[in-house]
Amino acid sequence: MVGEGDFVLTVTEALLEPGGDGEGDGPPVSAGCYDLWRVAAGRILEHWEVVQPAPENLPHDNGFF
Repeated sequence: MVGEGDFVLTVTEALLEPGGDGEGDGPPVSAGCYDLWRVAAGRILEHWEVVQPAPENLPHDNGFF
């Protein structure tokens, strides 16, 4: 979690159902979830979200997270 001014960024790991609708076959897929929040006066004013499925193969050994 990182915050500056009116903005807060959170990064989390999630397990997504295959197909995204719960109807897909196969095991859950690991993904990174990036949420950007704009807050003021103790209230959330805006929220943006990006979900990036973790690739099966990476060009390095550092991992996705």
